[in-house]
Amino acid sequence: MNPFRLGWDLVCLFRRVARLDRLRLSEGPRRAVEEARLLGHSCRGRLPRERRLLQRQISLIDRLWRKGPNCYRRVLLEISMDRGAADEIVRLGFRGAGGEGSGHAWLGGQIHPDGKPQPYDAIVSI
Repeated sequence: MNPFRLGWDLVCLFRRVARLDRLRLSEGPRRAVEEARLLGHSCRGRLPRERRLLQRQISLIDRLWRKGPNCYRRVLLEISMDRGAADEIVRLGFRGAGGEGSGHAWLGGQIHPDGKPQPYDAIVSI
């Protein structure tokens, strides 16, 4: 992979993370996903290897983000940086008050992340 492209991707991610995180916290999922998709549709599509590298870069930024890691933030960043990801279904799984945590966000057609059933009370697809 071109080192210049790696550096440019990191710059773009840092520029987008604050904006998308603000949308994640202040707007509903439909608005945040639409905004991320608008950004992603202006990007190039990536080969599987390039997309895995992008996901590693996103994970690094997400771990360092001041509010801690968040799966929904990672999804928004990925769809904002890759044309192929921007076309994928966004899934949000929610757990009720008795569940462990609030839920999970992931990309793709599978009803459950990693193909494993999870104890979600509701799954929203966008």
